[in-house]
Formats: sequence, structure tokens, C-alpha cells
Amino acid sequence: MTEVPTAVPSDEEERPADVGPPVTVRLRRWKSLPLSLRRLLVLHALLLLVFTVLFPNYRSPDEPFHMDLIIAAHSGDAIPWPAPGGRLLSRGVYAGGFVTTGRIPDRAILSASKAPKRGDRRSYQQAGGATPFASSKGPPATLVPNQLVQHPPLYYYLMAPVLSVVPHWQDQPFDRIVALYRFLNGLLMLPLPLLMYLLARKVGLSTAVSVAAAAVLLAVPGIYHIGSSVNNDNLLIPLLAGTTLLTASVARGDVRLRTGGTLGVLAGLALLTKGLALYLPLTMGLGYLVAARRTSLRRALPAGALAMGVAFCLGGWWWVRNRVLYGTFQPDGRTLAQPHLVRHTTFHSTGSRWLGEFTRLVNQRFWSEPGSVNLPHVLSVATTLASLLVLVGVALTLITRRPRLADSLLLSLPLVCLVAILAKGSWTVWSQVIRPAGLQGRYLYAGVPGLAVLAVGGVGQLLGRRQRWLPLGVLGAAGLMQLLGIWLTFGVYWLPESGDVFGGLHNLLAWSAWPPALVVLVMIGLVVTIAGTFSTLIRDVRRPVAR
Repeated sequence: MTEVPTAVPSDEEERPADVGPPVTVRLRRWKSLPLSLRRLLVLHALLLLVFTVLFPNYRSPDEPFHMDLIIAAHSGDAIPWPAPGGRLLSRGVYAGGFVTTGRIPDRAILSASKAPKRGDRRSYQQAGGATPFASSKGPPATLVPNQLVQHPPLYYYLMAPVLSVVPHWQDQPFDRIVALYRFLNGLLMLPLPLLMYLLARKVGLSTAVSVAAAAVLLAVPGIYHIGSSVNNDNLLIPLLAGTTLLTASVARGDVRLRTGGTLGVLAGLALLTKGLALYLPLTMGLGYLVAARRTSLRRALPAGALAMGVAFCLGGWWWVRNRVLYGTFQPDGRTLAQPHLVRHTTFHSTGSRWLGEFTRLVNQRFWSEPGSVNLPHVLSVATTLASLLVLVGVALTLITRRPRLADSLLLSLPLVCLVAILAKGSWTVWSQVIRPAGLQGRYLYAGVPGLAVLAVGGVGQLLGRRQRWLPLGVLGAAGLMQLLGIWLTFGVYWLPESGDVFGGLHNLLAWSAWPPALVVLVMIGLVVTIAGTFSTLIRDVRRPVAR
């Protein structure tokens, strides 16, 4: 079937404007979304809230280090941004955690009987405030540098002002401050399913298939683990999702200066958040090259130059600065004198071992990482099966060319680039110490929007009129993945040896910084929303597919 190209208005043309008060306009736009998508967005939000208490504080990657830099930015100790090795971890931040931040072999149950009363929990000042933290590992005087100064400062500068509106935050139980920041990080991740839906629609997929693409997000419990913790990934992921959406729009012929400027702003902010955004010049450039073929070089060049220029002025300069000051784009944050790379192996010697560890660990940690080293075999089986289903879906999309091949390649590029960045860093460490390190599945989450669209596009094309079943099937599979991830995590931290589920819930409520009634209310809301979402999708099955 021949696809009719969509006309893109020029800068001089005006689109119909929404009329009415801003609140009314936003409400109208919300109601214009499919009911199933709105239910998914609410479900997404409630899952993020539940995950803020499912994982104990500081059982998320580098959470105390992120909190330390937020406080340093608030107090002015991180203005200007510290050089590598120039920031020592403070003792006060450890008041927010109640369980080890190291590896847990099997379980680390937090019993309600040992939970401090909420009003008696340590504050930042009681735990030592800004006094440097001394590690118990190594010599007694070993101070711990905050290696996260290797990242750009945007996330921390955005988070820091929140402390200004919390009265006497230094003297409050610090677990409340961590809980507040977990909630704020969840807010950053709220738009992700909507961006995925809009991305699928942008490349020409039907409403039903686009809703299924948004539902793919719920199949990745790891995203909710990271999204509900204090982590700069939670600013990076939605920013990169936004750049993927705008790049797809550009590739389909949108060469307006307004689009180029907006793309440049999002890309620049992402570049000022984390080094994983360094692939953006490549994807943006390819997007405008495709646009030049579909329109003309004369029309695409000004918008592309504007996007690149704005991105560099906002965030790209940071990486040039690193190269000039430290001799590398991504410095080691622990020391000003950058370590010299000494290789002890070659790819020919141990490359197959490294590749096996890389594939196994990244695949499992991408989907779910409950937090202990010894995980049941069922998680390995489930994550492998999930990856195989996604790969089959991507293959079908490439075969059916729905979306078009050029669009599909652009959608896949963020994930491909992120895998390449992760592999390069992992191999660098392996070649020095011959052990896996840095294999975090969360580094790939910014590639999920494009991957989700590719996973469902071809399946929807093959299903034809039966594609209205696709969102229901995706959400069903997502439910199984979430149940598995939540149950395994619950077993690591909360479930007593007796297996008493209500006893485990009592443990969770006792240690939570939030009032127990509020946590239970959110959980009940989650169950009700799950039922309502499935009910809506079942009703959609009986309706014709909207295009």
C-alpha cells in the first residue's frame, strides 16, 4: 500500500492555536488522548510511587553520592563544579540509608521490630553533616571521593533548590529528604509513556499499536527501580526520549526552525546531564540528512545548523572543556591526575569471556535487578525470553517495513550507540582487571522508546485488524514481568523466613519514610488502576482500530 506523505507546515504557516484558559487547554489535550493511554499513564505513575518504598533507601546505584552532590550544590560547595577528586563524600548523607550499599549475597531482611521510630531517625547533622566520610575499607584515614563529579552539573543544580523550601532540612530525619527526592525523580519520569506513544504515532503506527508501544515500558521493572530513586538518569532518559521523538519528526520532513531549536535545547540539556548523551550529534545529523533527501538540502541545512549550534552552546561545550582540562572527554572522578591505562589482556585472549559476561549481565540487569547476587533461575529465563520476544518483534518490523526502514534505523540508533558506549567502557575495565564491571542495564534505558516502537510495529502490521489485541497482550506480558520483579525484590528486603506476605508488608511499612496509611492507599490505587486499565483494553478489543 502506498504511503501518502504528510505535509509539514513551513515557518511562515500558522497551525490552529488552542483557544481558552491554559488549564482548559491542557484538560482538552489530556482528554484527546486514548483512554487506554491515560490509564497507562496513571498506572505508570503509581508504579513509580510503589517502587520508591519497595527498594530501601540507597539500594539504588550511587544514591548516597547523588544526594551528597545535591546538598553540595545547595550549600554552594559545588559552585563552581568540583574538579575530579575535588569533592569528598559527606558523612551526613548516610543518615538516609538503613541497609548496606554493598553487594547482598542473598537476602537483607529489614524487620519491623528493628525499625527506628520515624521521629527518632537520624538527621543529616546528627550523622556528621558535611564532615568527610571515612571508609572502613583500607587505612582508617581513607576518605571517600565523590566520583560523580565526572558528570556535568545540570541534574544537581536543578535538584538543589528543593532544599530551600524544606524548613530545617538538616535537622529532619534524613530518610524523609531521600524519600522526597525519590518522589521528585519519579515526576521527571512521568512523561515517558506519552513520549513513546507520540513517537509511535509520529512514524505512522496506528493508535492501538502506539498504545502497545507505550505499554512496553511497563515490562521493564528496572526502569521503575531507577525512576523511583535519586539518580541523574531520571533527567537524562526523558530528555533523550524527547530528542528521539523530534529526530523522528525531522527525518519525516519537519525542517522548521522551531523544531530545530527545540531539538537543540533538549539535546543541549541532555549533554549537560550525562556523557551517555554524546551520541546525539550523530543521530541529529543523520536525521537532518534523511530530511534533506525528503525535502531539500537548502531547507534542512539551516534547521540542522541551528539544532547543532544550540546543543553545543547549552551542553556540548562541557565535553570539549573536559578534553582540554583533563585530556579525556569522561574523566575519572576520583582523582585529578587521570590514571594511565595498562592493559593486561587482549580481545583475542579473553574477548569471548568478556562478551559472554557482557551479554548475560546487561540483559538481566536491563530488565530487572532485585539487588542480590544470588538470584533464582526463573529471572534468567524470564529476561532471556523477554529479550527474544523483543528481537523477534524488531525483526518483523524490519521485514514488514512498518515503520519505514529509514525511520526504523533512526529509532534503533540510540540503543545501538548506548550499547557501544557501554561495551567500550566495560572492555576498558576488563582489559585492565579481567573482571566484569560497569555492566549496568540502566545505561540503555534512554534507548527504550525507539526499541519499544520497533518491537511492536511489525507485529501490528501482521495482525492487521486484529492489532487491537496487541496492547492487551503487551500489558499482560508486562504484568508478569512486574510481578516477578516485585516479588523477587520483596523477598530480598522484606519477606520473613516464614514467607508471611502480610508480615513482609508490615516490615515495609515500618521502615518507609511515608505514613503507612498513605503507602497502603497508593497500593490500593495501583490495584484498582490495573483492573481499570485491563478493562479499558478489553473494551478496545471490541472496537475498530483507529488510525
